[in-house]
Amino acid sequence: MHSNAVARGILVHSTLAILCLGIVIAAATVVAVITSVAVITSVAAVTSVAIVTVVAIVTVVSIVTVVSIVTVNAIVPIVAVVTAVVATAAGIAAAASRRVFS
Repeated sequence: MHSNAVARGILVHSTLAILCLGIVIAAATVVAVITSVAVITSVAAVTSVAIVTVVAIVTVVSIVTVVSIVTVNAIVPIVAVVTAVVATAAGIAAAASRRVFS
């Protein structure tokens, strides 16, 4: 009976970690699309950076929440957070540099 509970707990934690990674990938995709659209349509840099920042904050908050719940597979969400932050920073830098140099 105890081993079933452990197996179920590991399954739940793994599922949450995978969902968390999925959220990050989706958010990174949204950031990339918003950045591209902003550059193509020459939307004000402030607007695109603000949108990207909001997406990043929401993503990080949701991931940190999952990390606090998931302790067994904490490494996966932490890697996901780092990936999201790097992707967001790259998106903001790309948007800013295109605004400055164009």
